[in-house]
Amino acid sequence: MHIKQIKFSIILFLLTFVIFLFTLKGFTTTVLADEDTTVETVATYNYNKVPADTLATIKDIVANDNTISMKVKDGYLILTKFIPILQS
Repeated sequence: MHIKQIKFSIILFLLTFVIFLFTLKGFTTTVLADEDTTVETVATYNYNKVPADTLATIKDIVANDNTISMKVKDGYLILTKFIPILQS
């Protein structure tokens, strides 16, 4: 039963995270990072208010997805997404 609760929590978090990303889409900041890469800030959280299990899930996502980056600055957890610009 405990494993099912963990799986449910992870799925619920990922679903919430995706919905949150789409919600923030209109409020993101996009800057040119390199000639062929754009960096988009997709989420900013108060680091002290992020639950430990959520933080662990975010770290796992960052470790497995090379397009998402995480940093902590001035007490905020900032998630950024790297978007490659297609050359024509």
